[in-house]
Amino acid sequence: MKALEDLRDSVESLFGAVSIPTLDMRKINSRIDKHISRQNLGRRAMTWLGEFFRSPWRTAYAAQTVLLVVLGAALLWPATRDNEYTTLTLRPGLADGHYVRVVFSPDLTHSSINDLLEDLQLRIVAGPSDRGVYTLVTENSNAVEQRDDALAKLSTNPDVLFAQPVNQGARQ
Repeated sequence: MKALEDLRDSVESLFGAVSIPTLDMRKINSRIDKHISRQNLGRRAMTWLGEFFRSPWRTAYAAQTVLLVVLGAALLWPATRDNEYTTLTLRPGLADGHYVRVVFSPDLTHSSINDLLEDLQLRIVAGPSDRGVYTLVTENSNAVEQRDDALAKLSTNPDVLFAQPVNQGARQ
């Protein structure tokens, strides 16, 4: 019998009363309140907006305010400048005038290029670029007719792969 009593005592000691920590209900309640407040935020905002716009005068005032802000922003916003575009072959330092961009055949020799340019009364002012583009100008850089005649002859020449007119600050 003594053995059974010892066994009972040892079992009771193993499963003795364990103290349960007391919960701090204030922290739990504050977390619940924050959660409920976040859920109701949208409803409160909609209620406030509904109350604000209930009067037609308030609605007109709100619309007028928005309109004034938009107009003020449009008037005070700095004006955009027109961008100045230059091509890779035209240097900003070129004088005003009418130019021609040309790509010659790679088989064309330097002396052949010079002869062709001399016949058309053109001279090289820039180039060749990395892609083989030359910028040419007529003897009178403001003579559109002379440039257009030279451009027409360049366009029909089989040794010219590309010819395009370019204006650098000149009027047409």
